[in-house]
Amino acid sequence: MLVLALTADNYLYATAQKGLTGLFCGKAPVIGDVDPVAINHLLDMQTVAPKLGKKVVECNIPGDSFQVCRKCQDKITEEQMNVIRPMVASYSHRLWHDTWHLVIDGLVNVGPINPTEPEELKENFDRAKSLNLLPAKDIELYLKKLSTTSGESFFYMHRQMIKMVNLELTANGLPCISSWQTIPQYNDETWPAPIWLQEPGGIEANLIQDHKDMTMDAVAKGKPEYLRSLTLHQLGNELAYNLHRQLHDFYTDSEAEVERKCQGNEYKSPTCDSLSSNVSSQVNRHFWKIHTYIDFFIYKWLSANDYKIISENCNGKEKCYQWKGTYLGNVPQ
Repeated sequence: MLVLALTADNYLYATAQKGLTGLFCGKAPVIGDVDPVAINHLLDMQTVAPKLGKKVVECNIPGDSFQVCRKCQDKITEEQMNVIRPMVASYSHRLWHDTWHLVIDGLVNVGPINPTEPEELKENFDRAKSLNLLPAKDIELYLKKLSTTSGESFFYMHRQMIKMVNLELTANGLPCISSWQTIPQYNDETWPAPIWLQEPGGIEANLIQDHKDMTMDAVAKGKPEYLRSLTLHQLGNELAYNLHRQLHDFYTDSEAEVERKCQGNEYKSPTCDSLSSNVSSQVNRHFWKIHTYIDFFIYKWLSANDYKIISENCNGKEKCYQWKGTYLGNVPQ
């Protein structure tokens, strides 16, 4: 096993032995501004270089210094999923992803952005408090502060997840997942809409219209003039509650398939991968195509606003945008 010790309280574990899968452990800021040169040197000393070579390529997360991939691939194979799944299907990772959304979607962005019923809001508050996700005092001030950068935090947290996967795949000598440049056609050979949507007598007409609506929305939101009219925080929230959710819905499995995979305790299930649940969506291979695609809007926004890179600490770097929203919640230990 390859152990990457980054700081005294921030560790990444990535495997480099055939047949083993990786486990992420850490505390905020997860990966952050860790020196990619040092990490790539450690990777090269293991089994990665002989198999994939030493040249680092950009498969996703453009504008970020943390590039470790040696090869990109559009299709996600079962071999790749055998590396990804044990990490993101673990109890700690399921809980982390779910509770991050609990705080941001269920407490911070309630109202016009994300309508929530009063009873549901109370339930979310009680659960967040029981899980120690809120401070002991000044809770209202804490949530208000998070609300000023929650859209950026949506981008930031999911980018950290992509970085974890990039590192695990590379450490196992496998290609990283390349991002879609556009939403694939619903009958795409590699990424078709779920079969249940295309069955005879099903809802194919709605499927075609949904795909058309999503595609037009994505084109509109990718235009420089639109991107210049928004902060990165505003763009994050706009995508999170619209295009991002539509993509999750579009690629979700049938109710029967979800029921088959998600029996018992969802937090402890090795198979549950429903895109409609924050507990399990990251276990679904479509999740990584959806989120590398949504993440690409960061780069579009940077370019439209005359930035070239994004970092937790720009430290005088030219045309660098410094992250303002970096809420990660309780990162898995």
